[in-house]
Amino acid sequence: MERQHEGQMTPEQQTQRIHHLLAQAQQACKTDSSSISDPRAEALFTMLAGVLGGAMRVLQDYQRQELQWQKEQREPERRVTIDIDQIEPSSKAAVTVPYD
Repeated sequence: MERQHEGQMTPEQQTQRIHHLLAQAQQACKTDSSSISDPRAEALFTMLAGVLGGAMRVLQDYQRQELQWQKEQREPERRVTIDIDQIEPSSKAAVTVPYD
């Protein structure tokens, strides 16, 4: 992954960079937890791998929401207007309610 000055990166590029770093750290924790004989340290690295996985999911959710937001910004807004000044309702708008 090409390293750019962080001030020049887009939010999407920054998110991808952080996701990549978290994935590397998660893999290191998984590798270390399987090679450690101390049960407490093994539990610590296993827990850290899970926490890092959660952080990566948060970044993925952010990216999906950001992409959805950008898509919505590009789409033209659709509005429906109703003419409330019309004295007589349209025949299509009339509803007959049967009486018992």
